[in-house]
Amino acid sequence: MASAFDADIQNVLTHHDKPDAAKVMTAHEVYENAGTFAQAAIAPLDQILDNQTGAFPHRLWKQLGEQGYKGLIIPETYGGMGLGYLALTAATLQISKASGSVGLSFIADQALCTHQIIKHGTDEQKAKYLPALASGDKVGALAMSEPEAGSDVMSMRTRAEPAERNGVKGYVINGTKTWITNGGRNDETTGAPLTADVLVLYAVTNTAPKKLTAFLVDGGTEGFNAVRKIEKECLPGSETWELEFNDVFVPEDAILGTVNKGANVLMAGLNAERLILGAGALGLAIAAFDDAVDYTTQRRQFGGPIAYNQDVAFDLADIYSEITGALANMFTAAAMADNGIDLTNGMAASVFLEASQIATRAAEQNVYYHGGNGQTIDYRAGLIKRDASLYRVGGGSEHVRMLRIAEQVIPGYREHVIEERNLRALAKELSDKFKGATRLVSGELEVFGKTNPGGEFLLVPVDRKP
Repeated sequence: MASAFDADIQNVLTHHDKPDAAKVMTAHEVYENAGTFAQAAIAPLDQILDNQTGAFPHRLWKQLGEQGYKGLIIPETYGGMGLGYLALTAATLQISKASGSVGLSFIADQALCTHQIIKHGTDEQKAKYLPALASGDKVGALAMSEPEAGSDVMSMRTRAEPAERNGVKGYVINGTKTWITNGGRNDETTGAPLTADVLVLYAVTNTAPKKLTAFLVDGGTEGFNAVRKIEKECLPGSETWELEFNDVFVPEDAILGTVNKGANVLMAGLNAERLILGAGALGLAIAAFDDAVDYTTQRRQFGGPIAYNQDVAFDLADIYSEITGALANMFTAAAMADNGIDLTNGMAASVFLEASQIATRAAEQNVYYHGGNGQTIDYRAGLIKRDASLYRVGGGSEHVRMLRIAEQVIPGYREHVIEERNLRALAKELSDKFKGATRLVSGELEVFGKTNPGGEFLLVPVDRKP
C-alpha cells in the first residue's frame, strides 16, 4: 500500500545516496523493493502474529536473507550487500510499517548482533558468523538484560570465570538473561524450545572494579537453554525469551573485542542501535498515520468524511509534519554514519526519542479517530498503538535517552550524575555495613532525617533512631 510519505522519503534517500557504480543497490531502491516485499510477504502475517494464532514463521528469516535485507550492512566479502545504515533504516521502515513484530525481530538481529560482529569481530569470527547471518540461515540476538539489570547495565550478575576444558582455554558462564528478543523459539515440529542461533552475551569478568566482557555464544551449546517465552501485550509475534546459562563453556576465541572491555563494545553499539530502533518506531508512526488518513476519509458523519473537519485535518497535518521532521533527522544521522562520522550520544538518543514520541502520538490519535472500532481486533489501529508503546521503554527508556541528551548539552551535568551515582553507591555500602544507618537524599547523606552536607558521614546505629 502506498504511503503519504513515499515521495518525500524517496527524495530524501536520493539526496543522501552517494553515486557509486560498485553498489549493488541504492538506498532509494532498497526502500522501494523492501516496500513491495514487506506488503506481500509480511503484512498478511501481522494480525495473525498479534492474535497469537500462529508462531513466528522461521522461514521468513530465509526469505529476508534471499532478498538481501539480512545482509544490507554485511560486507560483500562475507555474503552481504555492503551498503550501510541509510539502506538499513530504509528497509527497517518498510518492514516495521508492515508488521511491528517482524520489525523488532529484524532490528534485534541487525542492530544488536550483526552490527556488533561487523564492528568488533575478528576476521575468524566474521567468517564464521556473517555469511550465515546474511543468508538467513542464522538469526542473531543480544543478551544483556537481567531480572535485576535493565538500564543499570553494570548491576548485571551473570559471571564468566576463566576455565580450561580438554586442553582448551576459555570461560565458564553462569547466569540468567531476560527480555531477549530472538533469544529462542519453539521447534515447528516438536514444539521443543530452541535457543538463538548466535548470541552476543555480556558477562562480568572482573568484580573489583566491575568489568564486563562480550562473548559470542552458539545456539545449542551445552548448558545454554531457552527456558521461558515471555508473553507480551505489545509485539507478541516478536519472540522474547528468558535464557539460562549453566556452566556454559566458551573458548577464548569467542570473546568479542577485548577481555574486560565489554562495556566499550556495548556503548559503541548503542548509537547504531538507537538509530535503527528509531526507524522501527517511525515505521509504526507511518502505519498509524496512513491508517488514520484512510479511515477518516472513508468514515462519513454529518454528511461528509470526518477528515474534512478542520480539527481532524489540522491534527493530521501536524502529525505529518512531526513524522517528516523525524524522518529527516534519522536519514541525516544514517548518512553521517555511512560517511564515517561518529554520531554523538545526544544525536542518536534524540533520533530515537523523537521517533518513539511521534509513533506513540500518531498511534493514539489513530485509535481515537476510529472511535469504538479502534478498541476491537477487527481493525489494526489498536495493534499499532500497543506495538508503538514498546519503543518508549525498549532499547533504553525515554528518560534514559533524555539523560544522554542532557549530559551532552548541559555543562557539568554528566559529572554531577556520576558524582551522585558514586555517592549513592557509597551510601548503600555504608548502609549495608551499618545495618541501614545511612541513606542518600538529594545528593546528601541523611541519617534518620538529619543531613550532613559537610562531607563527613554520620553513622547512627538502628536502635538509636531519633
